[in-house]
Amino acid sequence: MKRIKWFFTIIIISILSFSAHAQEASFEGIITSRIVFGEVDLSPLAEKIDYHKGNVQEQIGSFFRTLPAAQSDKLQAMIERNPMMTIALLMIPPQTTLYIKGGTILAKMKGLGYEMEHYHNLSADEAFIYTASLIDPQNAATSTYKPSEGYKELFAGDKLITPDKYTFSKLPQTATVAGYVCNVSSYVPKSAPGNATGANGLPAVDVRKLIVYTNSEISKTINFSHPYYIPEADGILRIDIFLEDSDQPTMVYEMIKVDKTTVNDSQLQIKKSQPLYQLTDMEYGMKLLGITMEGISSLGDE
Repeated sequence: MKRIKWFFTIIIISILSFSAHAQEASFEGIITSRIVFGEVDLSPLAEKIDYHKGNVQEQIGSFFRTLPAAQSDKLQAMIERNPMMTIALLMIPPQTTLYIKGGTILAKMKGLGYEMEHYHNLSADEAFIYTASLIDPQNAATSTYKPSEGYKELFAGDKLITPDKYTFSKLPQTATVAGYVCNVSSYVPKSAPGNATGANGLPAVDVRKLIVYTNSEISKTINFSHPYYIPEADGILRIDIFLEDSDQPTMVYEMIKVDKTTVNDSQLQIKKSQPLYQLTDMEYGMKLLGITMEGISSLGDE
């Protein structure tokens, strides 16, 4: 039971990374983000897998075999140093598309064996999360929550960056992300992570440092679609995530395309299944666990 609870916590933290908070927002358009893990762009991976063909493990292997040797070797070395990196590699959606119109956002993403849509409307104070299996689309779950009640349930543990736990520093340089010149800042844990182990006996994956890139032209509304909630006043376009003591980030979450365009109501429509669960409902949590576990289970299919 402890192992199930631990794995469930990892999954929830990894994929429920989109929340809301009452704020003014005027941006309208479509933004695409990606995950780069160990210098490997994972964004094409989810779209390449055909679950109806079976042998998902071979399809994933085929993707990684096309990588340059230097990237492949670096990724393999990271996983060997800490096998928990595999969980992050498999469970985090490698690409997200955000449809934004003022204070209303719909995020669409695919992970290993599942798809997710996350909608929140600030003015209506409503939010929904729809998750469905890509292996069995009838296996779906939808939850709801009120943005005004906060986001602690979505950003658990070290995913919630707060001043009491992190030291903030504004860095002197700027950097261009998706065509926007960004200010750069760092967040470093006040308590050193050390060499702790997780509940499963494997090395824990703790944040060593976050480098954050922001631009005032982009609404901070998008900040609630990121893997970490970071209290920045401007839109965050990139986060360098250091999970090891290294000069190079373990993972980069970044916007790769910002398209200021009209977003119509149909693009903001989220799928829904019944029953409608509360986000904190344990039955919903177990249902979500079952959906995401289908992707892991598919790795063993012949």
